[in-house]
Amino acid sequence: MRLTPALPEIVIAESARVAAGVAAELDLLLRDLADWVEVDTPGGALEPLDRLAAMLAERVAEYGLEPELVSTSNG
Repeated sequence: MRLTPALPEIVIAESARVAAGVAAELDLLLRDLADWVEVDTPGGALEPLDRLAAMLAERVAEYGLEPELVSTSNG
């Protein structure tokens, strides 16, 4: 008995495309993730958080995304 409706073919195809892209770049993605979690960002310290945000923005721009860094009232 199937409890959920079948997914449209376009969804299945897009999921397969994304999964293949991630698999092809998995080492790069894991290396980036390891770099990001190694950044020390102590609570309340805005400068390290700003550096991490800039680092993330630069990398995701290289992935083809369009990041936007937004200033807050805290800095």
